Amino acid sequence: MSKQNLVMKVTDVPMLEMANGKFRDVFQITDETFGPGTKISAGQVWLAPGNTEGHVDVHDQDEAFYIISGRAQYYADGELIDVEPGDTVYCPAGTEHTFYTGDEMLHIFWLIAGEWSTDLADIKEEVGDWVEVDGTTGWHLG
Repeated sequence: MSKQNLVMKVTDVPMLEMANGKFRDVFQITDETFGPGTKISAGQVWLAPGNTEGHVDVHDQDEAFYIISGRAQYYADGELIDVEPGDTVYCPAGTEHTFYTGDEMLHIFWLIAGEWSTDLADIKEEVGDWVEVDGTTGWHLG
């Protein structure tokens, strides 16, 4: 694989949006983008201001989040923790988690270690009623 092929731009992959229109996600590292046997999944997520519904997740793998921009509350197994740009969040496997935004959009880089849904078709099935949207336009561009 050439070094050029080791970079996946956010515009190179589909952007999915939750049915409520307040949550956008891209999956940049998957088996589909870097080939079979990929040992991690990674991407970026944007949560609109006022996102209090949350999309509660629980994974069988460890996950990490890096807060790129915005302030929010991180929910982990019933506890709320304030997060801000520059913070890194470790989420152990089996932890129920989500983010709640206030009046700012939240932009996060996420990474899931180990075997997870690294195939984009499986990811789309797992997230359910999310739809593919044009990632070059929209509220997430701030």
